[in-house]
Amino acid sequence: MIEVDDEKQAFITIDGQKLYSLQDLLIWLYNADQDKFNYHKNHFPEWIKNSLKEESLYEKIKEAKDKDEYIKIIGNFLKAHEIYVKKKFSKEEAEVKFSKLLGL
Repeated sequence: MIEVDDEKQAFITIDGQKLYSLQDLLIWLYNADQDKFNYHKNHFPEWIKNSLKEESLYEKIKEAKDKDEYIKIIGNFLKAHEIYVKKKFSKEEAEVKFSKLLGL
């Protein structure tokens, strides 16, 4: 699971929820209304980069335009990560699979 190392790095949303992992973020995105998403839209990439230490995801998500695109990118990233963990691919091979999932 891709999550913060320390409780202090949790992302606290405008509605008071604490997000500790990419899975938490994905669930929040599915349930958040458009106004809540818009409030945090530019905060999430920085949290992904600085707290979760996922530079490759940061590079892809910082250009996302809307909530659906965020969901697609994060969902595909998590699928690629699962392939990496379960199948023991190298991180580079998993990133290639992630890029293919996004059609890059």
